[in-house]
Amino acid sequence: MNILMSVVFLYSITLYAAHPKAFASLAKNFDTDIQNIRVYEKSGCFHMHHPFFEAYTHQIEQCFVLGFALDRAIEEAEDTPEQKTVYLQALRALQSDHEVLETLYIDRLNGAMADDNLTCFTQMLNTPMAPLLQERLRQRVLEYYRSRRVHHRIKAAEALLQEQQLDAYSRKVAIEEQQAYEEHLRVLTAAQAKKIRRSGVRNRRNSVLVSTKNIGNDIEFYAQNRNAFAVTMTLKLRQLKNLKATQKLPLYVELPAHSKQKILRLQRIDVTLPVQYQSRYGWVMGLASARHDANYEYWLPFQKGKKVRVSQGFNGKTSHNGYSRYAVDFAVPEGTPIYAARGGTVVATKASGAKGALKRSYGKYANYIVIEHRDGTFGKYYHLQQGGVRVSVGSVVRRGELIGYSGNTGYSSGPHLHFSVSKVDPRYKQRPITVPFRLQTAKGIVSSIRRGDVYTR
Repeated sequence: MNILMSVVFLYSITLYAAHPKAFASLAKNFDTDIQNIRVYEKSGCFHMHHPFFEAYTHQIEQCFVLGFALDRAIEEAEDTPEQKTVYLQALRALQSDHEVLETLYIDRLNGAMADDNLTCFTQMLNTPMAPLLQERLRQRVLEYYRSRRVHHRIKAAEALLQEQQLDAYSRKVAIEEQQAYEEHLRVLTAAQAKKIRRSGVRNRRNSVLVSTKNIGNDIEFYAQNRNAFAVTMTLKLRQLKNLKATQKLPLYVELPAHSKQKILRLQRIDVTLPVQYQSRYGWVMGLASARHDANYEYWLPFQKGKKVRVSQGFNGKTSHNGYSRYAVDFAVPEGTPIYAARGGTVVATKASGAKGALKRSYGKYANYIVIEHRDGTFGKYYHLQQGGVRVSVGSVVRRGELIGYSGNTGYSSGPHLHFSVSKVDPRYKQRPITVPFRLQTAKGIVSSIRRGDVYTR
């Protein structure tokens, strides 16, 4: 029987994808486990765990046989609720073994560092598992790697170091929506801007630089966006004497990610007289020109089949008002898996916050993920648990992909997920605003989300 099951499994793979299409988001994790196990079995790092690997792989294969059979039945319109239930139960039954595998990975990685076994350490990094995204483990790994980096370079570890730099920077960038506008920044000379760039120091206040350069009798202004996302910048000039601006002031400029451009020229009116002016600028994440696709159907940011209750909907009395009026709070326990409601690029994350309370001052402790969508809007997932971020800045995620775990950090009244879709206010241009969105649920499309509503994806 076991041989037959294996033959069916291998035959199914030749006809279908690496894992069954039905409940693909769940099956993909186990297919990845199989690939990792094959690599681990060839190394000497897990020799004592081969019996577990063999049993776990066999369970996955048997489960996938059910999945491939369901795929065929769906294609031929012959599937039944019973088939789906059996396969889904089989997938869920594998979860405990999946967690065992992750625990073994953590133990072996820690053991390799304790024994100073660079061979196994390298193997673990070259074939990574999800726990490596957890901040505490990643910090230990990078600490160990730095101490041996001079004599032993590992490409995967170098990538982790780069991700850590991006993550550290993004924590300073994506803050609570109420504090999103960075203002009263000083315009620099070209030499001052060059010095900042050369220093390698990055923070929120110098991630967008405006500098000037004298061109003959005139003054040119240049703006540089050092962020991984587009921004809308506002330049204000006052007390212009003997100068004429080539553009209307105040000046609003949209800067793409990692870009630099000339934005303004001040022309001297009388070359025989001195000039004078005062300047300040500010910026906000996103584009004022972004136009939200109002017809896009967002998925509930949870596992398919999970039932969730809305604790605060559109125009909520507690905090969903003003330009945050289209945010939604879902009452879910800490550690609830969070999935991308819409695909896009991760532009900011934070996972180090450990405190939560219904106090504005606690906003700085919120853990979050911010995803930039194709239409220039941002999906914001807030109050995640400490270490509950499973993606990194620069990652491209698909709708329905696991990105993190809910928590109770920051300005929070209790365990929940705060979700919103935002863009720059096209009128004011100095603040983000949330926009209404359509939510796809098991019972249809919802466009007005209210407190007390219960939805299932």
